Amino acid sequence: MLLGKGGLRAAGAPLARPSINTGSIDLPQRGPDRISPAGVAGDEGRPWKPQTPAAGIHPFVVGLIALIACNGFFLPYQSTTYLAMYHGSGENVFTHAQARPAAIAYGVVAFVVLCASVVAWRAMGLL
Repeated sequence: MLLGKGGLRAAGAPLARPSINTGSIDLPQRGPDRISPAGVAGDEGRPWKPQTPAAGIHPFVVGLIALIACNGFFLPYQSTTYLAMYHGSGENVFTHAQARPAAIAYGVVAFVVLCASVVAWRAMGLL
């Protein structure tokens, strides 16, 4: 005897199919008359569609900002490149305290350069 939903049942006896109360939600069923995943994904079956052109921003600008802004770190464990250099050098070349001002300087310089780049991007028609 096994304990199942609704009490004891004999070993080997099939379980009843559980019913799901969806309330007023109409769940779509599979079939040829239903929307395919490619139809839901957008144009040409892509899983995403860039939204930046609709906002007047070239996708290159978004990619460049992500590339520059995501390389900074303020804590030692935030950058795998920094950790590889630190541990690969045998932890003898520099300390975390020595690297911290450089990391903060990178963050400040990256922010200033990205803000100044807005003028160039507007001149090139990317914004």
